[in-house]
Amino acid sequence: MDYRVYTIEPNKIFSIEFNLGFRVSQKINVFLRDVIQDLILTGELKFNPKDYMINTGTDKNVGDFKFVILEETLSNESNLSRWDNFAMSLKVFIKKITVSPQKWFGIDTSIVEVEKVPITIGIRQKVKLTRIV
Repeated sequence: MDYRVYTIEPNKIFSIEFNLGFRVSQKINVFLRDVIQDLILTGELKFNPKDYMINTGTDKNVGDFKFVILEETLSNESNLSRWDNFAMSLKVFIKKITVSPQKWFGIDTSIVEVEKVPITIGIRQKVKLTRIV
């Protein structure tokens, strides 16, 4: 069990990669608090406490988190054959009936925001529009 931190913008944006193993419970929000505390202790992250923070107790020095999960959606711009459309529809159906990323990663659902990211597959022919004056 280990992690790697990539600094994208010092003291603002970090990318954290966890290597947890096969049978380890994925409590990302718990692990992330530990990583943030380490970043504060090493000086890589400067923490400025706010009066309106909701956390108290031992996690007070870490702050509040909001998790953003990117969900892929098939764009209307995609140009798929019938078979490819069937395969993509099946993938979407399977994603709907399986465990949500929030449960899989052990994240408290009150601090999760899901953003939909369109995926375009294939090239659709351009349609020429005529402006009416």
